[in-house]
Amino acid sequence: PDNAGRNNPSSREISRVLKAGKADIATLLNATEGTILSEQSTTACAFRILDAAAAGIKGSNIVCSCLDHASFYDASTKIADRYGLERRVAPLNPATGALDPQAVADLADEHTVSVSIIHASNITGGKTDLSAVAAAVRAKAPQAILIADGAQHVQHGIVDVSGVAIDAYVFSAYKLFSKPGFGFAYLSPRLANLPH
Repeated sequence: PDNAGRNNPSSREISRVLKAGKADIATLLNATEGTILSEQSTTACAFRILDAAAAGIKGSNIVCSCLDHASFYDASTKIADRYGLERRVAPLNPATGALDPQAVADLADEHTVSVSIIHASNITGGKTDLSAVAAAVRAKAPQAILIADGAQHVQHGIVDVSGVAIDAYVFSAYKLFSKPGFGFAYLSPRLANLPH
């Protein structure tokens, strides 16, 4: 009876704690606007975000990368199948172990629904330049929802979603020495306002 949203002292305290926690996540990500989404995992966040993008943006393709974690790689496959979209996979640069901004942008066009990229790879150690990818993709596909998987970066470096033109930034709480079973995502106002 004391779950969030009820009119009793315990419920009000739960709601206060949840609100404070989301504010802390916004501070961590430097999210000065937008919404913080919480889910049971990064995978759940990935599926919800990609599904909202595919349902809300008119287009014919989605872009991911060969470095994407399974949460996004698998979600992009399933969402592409669900909505009849072509799935395009950006290659990594074998010399750097990272994604080249132009290699990602080359796959985007005026029909791209979403682009998911990994911020840092725990496989290769490569770090993606989010600003460069965002600029390159936005030049070709301004309508695309741009999503960054920060699960392997957020615990190692500064994240500034307000300074980069991305629509979502996703990570898992346990990667920051918290309990497992929590995934968080920043959603830009544009993404948060899509039907979902």
